[in-house]
Amino acid sequence: MLQPVPAALPPGRPEPTVSWFANGRLLDGTVDASTPKVIVNRLDVSRVTRQHLNTTYRCQASNTRLIDPKHHDVRLDLRLRPVSVRLSPRPLQLPADEDVRFDCLTVGSRPQAVVTWWKTRRGGLEEHHFGAPHVETRENDTAAWSRLTFRPKAADDGATIRCHADNPHLDGSGIEDSFTLNVVHPPVVELRLGDTLNPGNIKEGDDVYFECSIRSNPPKHRIAWFHNQTGAERGGRARAPQRTGHPRYHFLMK
Repeated sequence: MLQPVPAALPPGRPEPTVSWFANGRLLDGTVDASTPKVIVNRLDVSRVTRQHLNTTYRCQASNTRLIDPKHHDVRLDLRLRPVSVRLSPRPLQLPADEDVRFDCLTVGSRPQAVVTWWKTRRGGLEEHHFGAPHVETRENDTAAWSRLTFRPKAADDGATIRCHADNPHLDGSGIEDSFTLNVVHPPVVELRLGDTLNPGNIKEGDDVYFECSIRSNPPKHRIAWFHNQTGAERGGRARAPQRTGHPRYHFLMK
């Protein structure tokens, strides 16, 4: 409930009429006659909403038509939450290692919302906050606009970009929009000796196997093994991929 300063005036002669107006519209106040020789007219505004923003309330006193009424104005300012946030564009896929720009527009906050950008890797295990020089921000009385420029890597495939808008003067006012990246990139290959082998204790006649971990988007379509530039099928055999995280392919040397 909003309680503006009550209109309190000496009674004057003849006794004045004290009235309240909101943007020129007459309102009903409550007259308090408990104070001798003072006229009090109190206005209570219940459940203030954003529609009340910048409303001008006027307390006006008049006791004769011979002179203009006396008045005092109060303009209502409010702290408001952001009502919407929108991230764009939302491309179906993005090439790795090329600059990309995202725009974020939020409206409704007063004062202007603070816009922050975040990136969360697949699984939510790693979160990154973008700051200058990646972010450019503009604002006016009704909206805030922010642009993020960054260069996605292969490891960003499946990551989530989030635009968060918040009024720091109001707890719990934050809202956000998000977008999941589909980063197209060539295969990233990691080759290592089998996990159960001791590289310092391999003897002639032992079986040796290697693990090849592949990360690619679109998914790989052909896997080939080579031994001294020769197709490895001649010197060993490939086993089915092990589905733990990224695909792993085993190759056994006999």
